[in-house]
Amino acid sequence: MITKNVSRKIPFYITGLMLVFIFHDFPRYGVMFPSSIYAIIIIALTVFLFRNTISNDNKLLLSLFLVYVLDIITDFFINSSYVILQDVSVLLQEMIPVIMAMVLVRNGDARSAKIILGFYFMRILITMVTTIIGLQTFPGASRDLGNGDFVAENPLYSVYLSLNIGGFDLVYTIVLFIPIFCYLYKYSSSYKHSLILIIIAVFLIAFSMYCILQMEYTTALFLSFLALTSLFTSKKTKMSKYLSFLFLIGIILYVSKDSLARVLEYTSEVVDSGAISVRLSDLSRSITGQTTSDLSDLDARQDAYFTSINAIESNIFGTWTLSSKAGGGHSFILDYIAKYGFVGMCLIAYMLRTVYKSLLKPYMGKPIYPFLVLDYLLFIATAILNPHLYMSFVAFVIPLFYFVFEQYEKTKNESSV
Repeated sequence: MITKNVSRKIPFYITGLMLVFIFHDFPRYGVMFPSSIYAIIIIALTVFLFRNTISNDNKLLLSLFLVYVLDIITDFFINSSYVILQDVSVLLQEMIPVIMAMVLVRNGDARSAKIILGFYFMRILITMVTTIIGLQTFPGASRDLGNGDFVAENPLYSVYLSLNIGGFDLVYTIVLFIPIFCYLYKYSSSYKHSLILIIIAVFLIAFSMYCILQMEYTTALFLSFLALTSLFTSKKTKMSKYLSFLFLIGIILYVSKDSLARVLEYTSEVVDSGAISVRLSDLSRSITGQTTSDLSDLDARQDAYFTSINAIESNIFGTWTLSSKAGGGHSFILDYIAKYGFVGMCLIAYMLRTVYKSLLKPYMGKPIYPFLVLDYLLFIATAILNPHLYMSFVAFVIPLFYFVFEQYEKTKNESSV
């Protein structure tokens, strides 16, 4: 994402509306927020932001969110107007942060970018803290919040939200933040107050890993360890070699799966987390072909993936015209391809290509590039392994982060002259 040499600030009331929009995502306050006021905020931000986009912005937005647009088009023919309105609402809520990042970066509005990105990050950090506190009283609450049946039926759901306990969305957002924290640790000397920055980076990395462990999301824990491999990169790291290194690790783990199974079994016995202990033990059993325990959801997750894969294989044109569920419901990418077939696969491929070309490639050759590539891989992994697409992270946090910290780097260079 390229910045211009001009600086045009967005109105203060738009910044305020954006902060309220972000505030709505606090678990405690989102459910209590009046839906009518939130709808007005969404409409106001949408009108302002689209009035400030240019043709290239609109083309990029269409490329990034065409997967959602297709849902709206198909629902127009087979679903009620209520479902269509829900689709439009979801699309606008996903698009608003992305358009805001485009407008801020293109206009060079560093002040508003710092406020908005800072508030977004503080929301994540505060929710991490309140989640850790809440889990001391309700262990397993974060995993419960990722269970649709629990959310729909269990009265503890409102209790968890009142304690501002984060769930599924929080834990994978933390995973995507880890490469950025690793970048700050590795290149803190490029910015002002480098010693303070490196201490903060170390704390954020350690606290993120602790929070993920406490939230008991095993997949997120594995992905977080993958994210930490970015610490082994340098300015001279060639991405082809780095990706080959990750691929080689995967082959080694596969070839030595018996040893891996023993390590997982041992870890399951010493780890201080009941849910993770069970999942590690069952993963060990699964690798060696044994049956898993009744407490595990590993088999259910695998069944969900195979349901989507079987749907893809059985109908190359997709299942969107059928009344039955398209896929297993546990993978955004697999379920989308199952629903729309070959067309869906092409749209997913086009979206991923656009994300790389527009949001990563401009940073090629810069120190942050290897960290962004790893974030890109994590973005794809989360979309394959989970039913959510974190587009608002890669197209909002990454551009704003680099834009804001580029200003700090320029300030340091200017003050040293």
